[in-house]
Amino acid sequence: MTTDTSGATTQRGFSFQDLSALYLFLQSIKTLNSFKVEGNEDIDLNWKENKISLIQAKETVDPLQSFNTVYIKDALSLLSKDLSTYKNKPIKSIIFLTNSHFPFGKKIESKNGNQFNNENYCKYSYKNLSSEIKEKIQSWLKSDKKLKNITIDLSKLYIIKIPYQGDDTKTREIELEKEIEKFMGQAHITLDKYIPLKSQWNEMICQNKIIKDPDKVITKEQFMGNTSLIYLYDQTPINEFIQEFQPSISIENYIKSNYMQHLQSLTMDMSIVNIINSLICDYKQENPNPTKNSKREIQKDFINKKCNKFASLIKLKINNENLFLSKLIMWILISNEINFNFIKDAIN
Repeated sequence: MTTDTSGATTQRGFSFQDLSALYLFLQSIKTLNSFKVEGNEDIDLNWKENKISLIQAKETVDPLQSFNTVYIKDALSLLSKDLSTYKNKPIKSIIFLTNSHFPFGKKIESKNGNQFNNENYCKYSYKNLSSEIKEKIQSWLKSDKKLKNITIDLSKLYIIKIPYQGDDTKTREIELEKEIEKFMGQAHITLDKYIPLKSQWNEMICQNKIIKDPDKVITKEQFMGNTSLIYLYDQTPINEFIQEFQPSISIENYIKSNYMQHLQSLTMDMSIVNIINSLICDYKQENPNPTKNSKREIQKDFINKKCNKFASLIKLKINNENLFLSKLIMWILISNEINFNFIKDAIN
């Protein structure tokens, strides 16, 4: 079967590039500052130590067949160019990333068998590759017309395989699912939120990719705010809100009819991340130590005072119905403060 790269999968779900970026970010989230997915194959990881990892992701539609080594040579060439682009930035690693079980061809076998021919995630530094693979890379760098004049630091070179194959989304994303569930456990997010959370992250990455700005990254703060949005979809607090604020029947019906539709458009706006963080921060600063008995009244008073400003921030037209909608969203955000803290702890 012909090997294809980037965008080979057009069905619903994560592309290989987007899945890989999210997987690697979740895997090292506590030691990263941000990540970027650009074009069809580029991924950048920005580390807390102010270093960067440059990644070329190459997907094959048939991971069990021999991989066309032209794509590895292209990746090494592009990584060399990236090194020139980032010559003033400390480089942590340069990475060739694939889903192929045979990225260097089926003919190359180490004494212990092919290093990448398994169903699991695997990562090897250049020095830990089999001698046969290292010899092949060295041969390319010496004689291949595309590579013989490039400069590449092999001590920073890594080969990563992330499984991505199968006829449906669940099968292709099984490795990512493990990493997402691990994060959810650390953030105390219940498994019933798995699907909306995954969809939320997928949309976040897709939206970021279409922004034509080389400096546009997804920061941990943005990731945290985007993750926090899953609690906006929880219907449970609506009845509590209605009991506390007692809107008219018509406004109650308006809230219930427009709540989900508005949230769907709201979650597309990355600026909502900062708005959520700002709201929680303001509330905690104004009410540092509320007692259990006073907490509900303090929360209501804060919401009533701030709802006009919050409605403007989330781009609601100011009218009585939308002010109640603004109050409802604020109510849910403040009520979920402890959940947001769990997410923050899992990320930082």
